[in-house]
Amino acid sequence: MLSGPHRMIHSESMTWEVAYQALKCLPIGTSIPKVESTRNHQIKDWSFKGTKESFSYTVASKSMRVSWIRGCFEELGKTGELRTAWFRDRFYDGEDHGGRNFTTIGGLFILIGIAKRARKGLFVSI
Repeated sequence: MLSGPHRMIHSESMTWEVAYQALKCLPIGTSIPKVESTRNHQIKDWSFKGTKESFSYTVASKSMRVSWIRGCFEELGKTGELRTAWFRDRFYDGEDHGGRNFTTIGGLFILIGIAKRARKGLFVSI
């Protein structure tokens, strides 16, 4: 656990709706910060598959449900942290499927100014 207080993102100025709109305003092709990757990850698109909205990025045509990004936003706001272990438990039933989606969400949060990477497997609110 990190010492010192973390500024929580739950405020009237940063609701999920505000964060979501900030994410959607990031231009297609924007590089997603990834400290441990040598590949350039970029925003590809936002789309609907049936009634579920997905976010895609340019690594192996990866995509994830926007509901995952929202769940991570809520966790970051509630605890001030976003951890790999929590992500696996919440979205992968505890299994390790690689950290690509986790670090992509953390990178998106860095881009909109609500988180920073503290160390491998941990983003904290700023």
